[in-house]
Amino acid sequence: MLALEGIRIIEIGTHGPAAFCGGMLGDLGAEVVRIEVPVGSPLWKQSAFARKNNDHAWQTANRNKQSIAIDLDTADGREVAHALVSRADVLLEESLPGSLRTAVLDYAGCRRLSQRIVYCSITPYGQEGPYSHLPGDDLTAEALGGYMMMEGNSLGNIGNPVQGPPALPTILVAEHKAATHGAIAIMAALWHRRSSGRGQQIDISMLDGVVSQQGVRSRGRRELNLSGGIRETKDGKYVALAAGEPWTWANLIRTLGGPAEYEDRTVVQADRAKAQEVDAFLTNRFKTKARDEWISIFAGVDTELTPVYQPEEVANDPQMSMRHQQVEITTMDGRRMLQYGIPMHLPDTPGAVRSPAPQPGQDAEAVLRQLGYDAQAIRRLRQAGVVG
Repeated sequence: MLALEGIRIIEIGTHGPAAFCGGMLGDLGAEVVRIEVPVGSPLWKQSAFARKNNDHAWQTANRNKQSIAIDLDTADGREVAHALVSRADVLLEESLPGSLRTAVLDYAGCRRLSQRIVYCSITPYGQEGPYSHLPGDDLTAEALGGYMMMEGNSLGNIGNPVQGPPALPTILVAEHKAATHGAIAIMAALWHRRSSGRGQQIDISMLDGVVSQQGVRSRGRRELNLSGGIRETKDGKYVALAAGEPWTWANLIRTLGGPAEYEDRTVVQADRAKAQEVDAFLTNRFKTKARDEWISIFAGVDTELTPVYQPEEVANDPQMSMRHQQVEITTMDGRRMLQYGIPMHLPDTPGAVRSPAPQPGQDAEAVLRQLGYDAQAIRRLRQAGVVG
């Protein structure tokens, strides 16, 4: 049995945080049905372009889901969507506030269909405030939240201030943060519903998630920090250090063959000249051997030192293999693809990759039959372009 087996989620979105959030819940067993825009519409073309350019992320975020394309501008289409909502536990959406009101799929409309619905809205700036109705995405949330400047500035390994230009993160920090917040909030709302019998609207802002990171800036970016950082090795690769405890620092210095006077980090960092001396020692010492040689030397040493991997190296790491964090799937068009596994390990109710990401609209007939539509009604809806 899967942890969220029996939980029904309707997802209305494209390729943003709603997809990531629904993907997490689907991995844990929830039944997730994506409502797609009609094939051939401008939004469908935009979504198809995004899928093509972010194929791996799209395939991973949308595994374990069903897909039905519905024209919400038609009365018949809205009737299908409302039938889905009536039997669902959760509606997950990422439209700007008010956008779903015409289709009567806003919170007020869905609440009339079901008092038990948990309605999760993930938007750039939230449901209220002067920016709430403005378009936005991961980039704008990171910019407004100060994250790009945090990435562009550093203090180096020994606290030398480095003022750099804002940096573009290479991962979707705001979207993934909001998706995680959404998944946690949905679980909390479902738990509350057990006693209250009522659902509620969840308001998740990508900007809020970025701002919440402000208090957890890395030590290497705000204070003198010899023990943590990145060091280049002889082969042009890198190792990462995090020897923050007195004994892990001392073990690091001993293993590198440093003098005993370097072993007390508090004394070293209290003297700026000495700190610079030790920094130079670390820089030069690590450049005497290749990365993997250092990893072998430090194997079994009680300190914190790891290789800095290229993304393509991660799959071959034995820790990743042991925890099944790489799974091979066959996509709906027959391609073999490596995806990340299930990062939440529940031994009694483990998650699973049960199906690859669907082609848009591929499950229309199965979904409609679950709603009680017969073959004739389904054929009529298809011929009218209402579903696909």
